[in-house]
Parts: sequence; C-alpha cells; structure tokens
Amino acid sequence: MGIDALAVLGVLKRRRTGTQLLAHRAADRWHELTAEEVNVYLKRKSGGPFTAKDFRTWNATMLAAPALAGSDDASHAAREREVKRAIKTVAAYLGNTPAVCRASYVDPRVIDRFHAGVMIAPAIGRSGPDLARARVRARVEGAVLELLDGAANGP
Repeated sequence: MGIDALAVLGVLKRRRTGTQLLAHRAADRWHELTAEEVNVYLKRKSGGPFTAKDFRTWNATMLAAPALAGSDDASHAAREREVKRAIKTVAAYLGNTPAVCRASYVDPRVIDRFHAGVMIAPAIGRSGPDLARARVRARVEGAVLELLDGAANGP
C-alpha cells in the first residue's frame, strides 16, 4: 500500500465522528459511505458488474495462491495442514475468521489445484513474492489467472 493510501487511512481512522471507515469530507462535515455507494462507484468506474466483495475475493485468492506454492509434501494430511495454515494467514490479513475466509473469499479452485499438486511456484520461485512491488504482483496475478484457467479446463 502506498504512502498516500496510508496517510488517507490514518486521517479516516482518527476522525471523531461516524462508525464507518470510508467517508469523505465536504463543507467541513464528514459523509460516511455506504456499501451500496461503494459498489455503485466500482461498477461505474470498472464498467463491469464488480462489487467490493469481488475485489476482496481476488485479494484473498492472490494471498492464498503464493502461500500454497511452496509445499513439496504430497501426503494428504500435510497438504491439508498447509491449506489450514494458508487460510489462517489470509484470514488475518482480511480480518475474518478462517472459516469465513475459506468459505467466502479464497477461490476454492486454488485449494483444489493445490491438492492436485498444481501450484504457482514455478512462476514465483520458492522464496515467496513481494506483492508490494507492482512488477512482482503482476507476475503473480498472471500465474494465479493461469492456475484458475487450468482449473476450469481440467487437470
């Protein structure tokens, strides 16, 4: 997240009125944004049927795929432990429980492909990607899209 975004979030968190994080200031007054307003904005700007949940799901999937990329153990029990570990990590980033994260945010095809032994490791290396770097993030996004496309087209 860029420095500008962190500064904006800091201002939003420090304001003394309202209960929602997202708000804008107009005429010396804070106006909170509703989920509906955010979704209308996203649909208008993207030109597609996207909602904030779609972005949250993509973010969770982008975090889960690299987290599952480094396991060499082929046993089912070891793979399931890796899935639980990855989901717990993603849930911490999202501020959700692991159960909600796995059921609602991480694309299940990433987990299915992991259990089948298909991961994005060749595209990102074993050390794990630095998703804060745009070029790395773009490479990981491409690898995740290929992984999901492969899941749609069979083993």
